[in-house]
Amino acid sequence: MAVRLDNPDLGTALAELHALAAAHDWDGLAAACRSHIAALEEIDGPVPHVNFQRWLMEYAEQTAIGPDTLGGLAARIGGAAAERQRFRETHAAALSRGTYVSMGCECHPWVILNRWGFRDSLSDLNPFCLGLHRMPHLLELLESRFALYAQPENLSTRIHAASQQPLVVDDTHGVTWNHHRGEIWTADGFARFRAHQAELIGAFHAASSRPGAIHVMSRWINFRPERSAGQIGRLLQAIADAGAASPRLILMDFERDKLPPGIHRIAPEVQVISRPYPAGYQWSGIASYNSPEGAEWERSVMSDFAETVG
Repeated sequence: MAVRLDNPDLGTALAELHALAAAHDWDGLAAACRSHIAALEEIDGPVPHVNFQRWLMEYAEQTAIGPDTLGGLAARIGGAAAERQRFRETHAAALSRGTYVSMGCECHPWVILNRWGFRDSLSDLNPFCLGLHRMPHLLELLESRFALYAQPENLSTRIHAASQQPLVVDDTHGVTWNHHRGEIWTADGFARFRAHQAELIGAFHAASSRPGAIHVMSRWINFRPERSAGQIGRLLQAIADAGAASPRLILMDFERDKLPPGIHRIAPEVQVISRPYPAGYQWSGIASYNSPEGAEWERSVMSDFAETVG
């Protein structure tokens, strides 16, 4: 019998996936995804509603479940999911061999590289992966060696519009931790949140110190090739201070008025991938990145990225 979107079991399963993601229980989320994917393989007949399958694919990709497990689900969904799976299978030998350290300014470098298979674990999850860290405050946080990061006197909350839950912010340093929502992160003077961030700071230094590590930043709104050299130099120094023996930085820029589409080397250690958004595109929306236009745009960015790091 087909499982409908309003089926109580399906609704409960999706709610459980959302809850595991909200708690950042990545091991639990990966295990749940594997269980649901295996169950789908046993269905003889119509499959669950595509919305459930898309969320299942999203969470499986974000927990670095590999292409060998995702092939059947991608084929069921088709479209953008199948496009990403083809990319992962085509480039499987090379995709996850590098260390790609997210550096803000939004969640984008973490999310899109996971989605297209560039990581096979979440060991490099760091404070800049799941939040908004705007320049130039991002530089101040790095240059303080994280001494200014997530300090209790600067933490407060703001209501997240979609969920109506409180999310953690630091207005002094322009940080919005939009993936840290709800009492689980705000209770007891942000105790769990601060302990969590301390662990992630260690992961940032460990990843930065790994031989060949490449740091990746996107959505630096005020970046301009002709006048950002000073800040880029400071970023490279901060990367070196974090442990990188040979700092290397990739900027992904999506505005229309800076550089032509493609790959540009603006310094020996710095390359820019320029790919303007499609009209009306919202990179973080599940409907947008699963649309034909979204899949093609993401594929072009990730093809450039694969060429840049290859």
